[in-house]
Amino acid sequence: MRSMHNWVTLALALTMSMSSCTCERALPPAPQPPPAAFSERGASISTPSPSPQLAKSTPTPKAEPVAEAPTPAAVSLPEDFPADVPIYAGAQLEQVHDLPNNAHNVIFRAQGSVEDINRFYHEKLTAAGWNVTQQFARPNHAFMTYKKGNLIANVTIAEDSRDPNQRVIAIMYEEEQPLPFEEF
Repeated sequence: MRSMHNWVTLALALTMSMSSCTCERALPPAPQPPPAAFSERGASISTPSPSPQLAKSTPTPKAEPVAEAPTPAAVSLPEDFPADVPIYAGAQLEQVHDLPNNAHNVIFRAQGSVEDINRFYHEKLTAAGWNVTQQFARPNHAFMTYKKGNLIANVTIAEDSRDPNQRVIAIMYEEEQPLPFEEF
C-alpha cells in the first residue's frame, strides 16, 4: 500500500509541476482586416489583402495619362456597297463594321414600322433580281437573307432599344467564297 501511496504522490507532484510550466510559445497576433471601403450606395465592400510574399514581388502600377476620347469620324458607306441595295427613306447611317472575308455590316436608324421597312426591302430587292433564301418576321423584328450572283445580303430590322420610335436597319453583305472542300 505504501508503494501505491508513493506513486500517487509522485503523479500529483509531476502534474502540479507541469501545470505551472510556461514553456508554451506565444502566437503572433492575428492579422487585422483592412478598413472597409464603401460603394456609392454606402454599402461596405471588403477587399482581400495580398499575402506578404505577393506584396513584395508585385510592382506598383504607374498611373498612365488618360487619353481624351477620339472625335467620332464621319461615317460613310463602304465603296463596295451594292448599288442595287436601296437605303430606306430618311434612314441615317450610324455605323459601318468591317468583318472578316471582306464583309461589311452597315447600320442605319430610321422611323417607320418594322413591317413597312421589311416590305420596302423585300419589294425593292426582289425587283432588282435578288432571291430570298431565308426570312423571318415578327411585329418588332425581321430578318431576311438575299442572294444575287455570288453576293449575299442579310437585312435585319429591329426596334431601337434607345428610342422606341426608331428602327435599326443592319445590312450585312459579303461575296460568297468557294468552300475549301467538296460539298456532300
